[in-house]
Amino acid sequence: MFGLGIGELIIIVIIIIIFVKPEDMPKFFRKVGKLYGELKKYNDDILVKFRNLDQQIKKPLSSITTETNKYNPLPESKNISLVDIPPVGKNNISLIEEISSIKESQHQLKEGKKS
Repeated sequence: MFGLGIGELIIIVIIIIIFVKPEDMPKFFRKVGKLYGELKKYNDDILVKFRNLDQQIKKPLSSITTETNKYNPLPESKNISLVDIPPVGKNNISLIEEISSIKESQHQLKEGKKS
């Protein structure tokens, strides 16, 4: 529940007992319960809207994907590694070599800033 442990809940209850009068506690907990119910309802509404939006986005994308796969089908193996990607760039440097050179440049820049 909200990522609170037993210790945190005990501290919250102690603070409530200190600051809320005993005769006002039923009203206080009623208000807290109503607030919790409203927040839960709003949360559920937002989740439903996001799920509907997700479905609305996926539906056209899946039709686009199936249409493009008719003209350019994916290979049988779904596990494509960087080695399977053809060479790119002016000198036909492979993507793996480009990535490693970028990482090396980033490392050199970091070392230069530390100096």
